[in-house]
Parts: sequence; structure tokens; C-alpha cells
Amino acid sequence: MVVKIKLDVECLKHINLFQSVTKASVKDCVMDYDRVLFIVNPGQAGLAIGKGGVNIRNLQRLIKKKIEVLEFNDDLRLFLNNIFRPVKVTDVEDVDRSDDKRVIKVSVEADPSQISPKAFVRGKIKKARPLLKKYFDVDDVTIG
Repeated sequence: MVVKIKLDVECLKHINLFQSVTKASVKDCVMDYDRVLFIVNPGQAGLAIGKGGVNIRNLQRLIKKKIEVLEFNDDLRLFLNNIFRPVKVTDVEDVDRSDDKRVIKVSVEADPSQISPKAFVRGKIKKARPLLKKYFDVDDVTIG
């Protein structure tokens, strides 16, 4: 699926700054009122973050917003793992719906060291929905 990405001038300025500071290639940029999410090409999250998070700290100081980095992947399950990290996605399945909406059910690994992986993932779903719609034509996500 070919995705057309439209970016406004402010996003383009942030992408140029991000790429000049990190040397990582940006696929997309999503801005909220208090944060900027950069979606970087596969294999470039470490480069973007920098040793000990130095690049992110420098960018947050320059942009004066929280910076998040998400590594893109063409594989839905791997992309979900990147979104929900550190929680591990164990299964992704399409849910049958009669209204032509694509809904996926995501199962996550229960880890005794984490308080509630399902609650953590529920909190990340709000951020995930527009990205999953844009890149994978997924309308909604449920947790199984």
C-alpha cells in the first residue's frame, strides 16, 4: 500500500532539524500540542536517539516539546511491537466486522515484572490508531 504523507511547514522544519541533529531519515512526523513524534526508517531508531538519549535531549531543548521516536516497519506485528515497546505483541488477528471496517485484535505477553501490560497498551492505542489507519488501513484496535 502506497501512503501519501502530507506535512505542514512546521513539521517540515522539525524534520529538517531532526535529520540534521540525528543523521537519521524521517518517514513521517506527527505533532500534538506538547510532543512531536518522528517515525524513522527501519533500523534507524538507535541512530535517532543517540548514545544515552543525547539527540533526544538536544532536540527537546531546541524544539521545547517532548520528542518521541518510533521505528517504522512494513510488517504490522513488528510495527505494533515498536509502538507498544517494552510490552511484547504475541499475536495480531483480524476481527470479522460487517461494516467494512478493519479491526485488529492484539494479544500481548503477560510479564510478571510489569504491573499491567494490557493497561499499558490501552494507553498507547490512542497514539497508534492514526498511524495504523495511515499505514495499514486499520480502523480500530482491541486488546485480547
